[in-house]
Amino acid sequence: MGKQIQVDFGETIVKTKEEKSRKLWFIGFVLAHSRYKYVEWRDRPFTTRDVIQCH
Repeated sequence: MGKQIQVDFGETIVKTKEEKSRKLWFIGFVLAHSRYKYVEWRDRPFTTRDVIQCH
């Protein structure tokens, strides 16, 4: 327990209230033992600093 985490990045396109398309980026973490999940979203690609802060 507490020794392994999986990290994945992704992106998706969503519609705004004004019906415009907008791209969002996310980083997701899953703890191997408990399967606890955590996700953070950005309106721009992740930087190294962002990843470190999220982790």
